[in-house]
Amino acid sequence: MAAVLTEKHLCDPCYGIEESERQKRYNLPATKPLPTDVEHITASEYLQAHQLAVLNAVDKPAAQYVDKELERFPRTRERLAFEMFELAWEILARGEAPMHEAGFAGCARRDITPERLPEYLKWLEKLIFRCCELRNQVPLPAPRHEQFVFLLSLLLISLRDVGADRYAATVDALKSQWRKADSDRLEDILSELEKAAMTRLNS
Repeated sequence: MAAVLTEKHLCDPCYGIEESERQKRYNLPATKPLPTDVEHITASEYLQAHQLAVLNAVDKPAAQYVDKELERFPRTRERLAFEMFELAWEILARGEAPMHEAGFAGCARRDITPERLPEYLKWLEKLIFRCCELRNQVPLPAPRHEQFVFLLSLLLISLRDVGADRYAATVDALKSQWRKADSDRLEDILSELEKAAMTRLNS
């Protein structure tokens, strides 16, 4: 039996109302519950929340909520920083640049307690030298080369902000390890870091 099509005749005002409701149904994103235990979130869960937020607009509120809530839990941010260091090291072992993991760990430097600061500095130095090694292995020019350069800059900023004496020693060591063929690149990075530092001091 052939399907029977029914026509629905609407007056202009009624059509406008129905069309408006239809648009709402199509455009309204599905709501998702916000995380309930941000204080005990793991590094993997944090990264997953932000990866989903990049892929789907509906997941952005949850990621934003996590970031906002973490401002209330500095000890959680400290714990996450060290979890991120572990993940970053695993990624570096594969020859890849852990942008998100190292980025979080570096930005959490103000949440590190004095008791754990020595450990934090060691992690920064460890990642800095490994980034330099990997960067030296990448032919020029290459996108991955610039990833490691950016990551080095980020880690050096964090080290300088919380361990000025260790920063100076690390820079001296980097100069001897940096690929000689483009030593000017390291000088450019250090120059930009110094400019940024002076800008912050004068602001």
